[in-house]
Amino acid sequence: MSLYAGAKLECLSIKNGLNAFALKRKLYLKALRLAFDELQILKLATA
Repeated sequence: MSLYAGAKLECLSIKNGLNAFALKRKLYLKALRLAFDELQILKLATA
């Protein structure tokens, strides 16, 4: 499974023109932003 994940990451990096670290950073920032938005919605619901 790790070989498959590595190959898939390599395909995505070629497709997007970014290296693996830039892709991971992009995914992490997007997940963090979505989690923060969800937190804001929950704060408003309890206020």
